[in-house]
Amino acid sequence: MDALDQLTIPDRRKVTELNLVLTELDAGNAARAVFTTKPYGIFSVSGPVAKTTPPSTSTYIAGIEVGANDKVVKELALLGWDTTERTVPEYDADALAANVARLEHGQVVEATFEQEPYGPFTIVGVCVTSPVGNDKLVGTWFLTTGEAPSKRLMALTIVAETGEHTIPVPAAATRWAGQAETV
Repeated sequence: MDALDQLTIPDRRKVTELNLVLTELDAGNAARAVFTTKPYGIFSVSGPVAKTTPPSTSTYIAGIEVGANDKVVKELALLGWDTTERTVPEYDADALAANVARLEHGQVVEATFEQEPYGPFTIVGVCVTSPVGNDKLVGTWFLTTGEAPSKRLMALTIVAETGEHTIPVPAAATRWAGQAETV
């Protein structure tokens, strides 16, 4: 599946179908979820499923909650199995640094991370910048810390330049979730 195609969401959420898929996912399954949020725009995350244990069961992909107690989160637009063979690309510090140096707000990127206990996972979405610390993110994961690549970032591809795609671009972040608005 083309990276930009991963960011196509239905006009209407099918909550019943999403909840059914959620109940069928087991820990360790490879899954793909597409979210739509105000701060990060539309983003897709693919990787192994993790679940917490009862009495309250939550389902996660890459540490991002997909649902709790058999109900999907409101930001979830699509959920399904991922048949892509997931491997960690060979780490190339020079190529990674070169792509990180080119990052701009609004580009569509595909980033592969590796983080225990999640294992390898991939996020496709719009690069969102923050003037606070000059950080750059895709979905809820940091691509950079200041100007340096995030230590969990293993590979980065710029899929489409700003203005060369039709994916909605969120505003640059002025604060992180849960913080008071700053100007």
